[in-house]
Amino acid sequence: MALAHRWTNRNLSRLELAFAVLTIAIFIGAFMDRGLRIFAMAEERAMQASVLNINTALQIMLFQTTSAGRNAELMQWDHANPMKLLDSSRMIVNVETLPAHPELARLAPLSIGLGFRYLGEFEFPDPQTIDGGYWYYDLGEKVLVYRIKNSEFFQSPLSGLARIRFAVELRFDDLNGDGQYNPDAEAVYGAALLPQDEYHWMEAGS
Repeated sequence: MALAHRWTNRNLSRLELAFAVLTIAIFIGAFMDRGLRIFAMAEERAMQASVLNINTALQIMLFQTTSAGRNAELMQWDHANPMKLLDSSRMIVNVETLPAHPELARLAPLSIGLGFRYLGEFEFPDPQTIDGGYWYYDLGEKVLVYRIKNSEFFQSPLSGLARIRFAVELRFDDLNGDGQYNPDAEAVYGAALLPQDEYHWMEAGS
């Protein structure tokens, strides 16, 4: 008891105090770093969910368009603004029109109300004017762009501020190899919003 009493009344030396402060700072820094990584993971998941919802809606619209014999409309889909393609009037899906494709009928509710932060269309915008966590469509490059918010945990060879560029691409049998969809001669089998650049999110534990 006497030893414990003497220890509690003992003043810390400058070296011991500095060591204690350094230890606390290391723990706080590690905690904050892990917290920021968790925020980055949440951002990645939200972005992936948005892309999944758009792709689900595109597949449903593709089925509706081809079923109605309006294949010529698909010529305008390549690198089009998906937010214009998926306007409110065309996002509402009547599942009764999908009897032969129950998997699409099951996914139909996911395509209604994408609910993500989309700013609109801009002609060659400066990414510095776009806040992180927002989407926009670049009319000049014809790409849908997502500005990364937690950029310290994101890597991409794309120069400038952290962002990912996506484009709607039509998948079809390119019989003549010209890269252009011919609705009268070529079969289309898919449409998707695909990234145009390589990118990598750092893992939470890395």
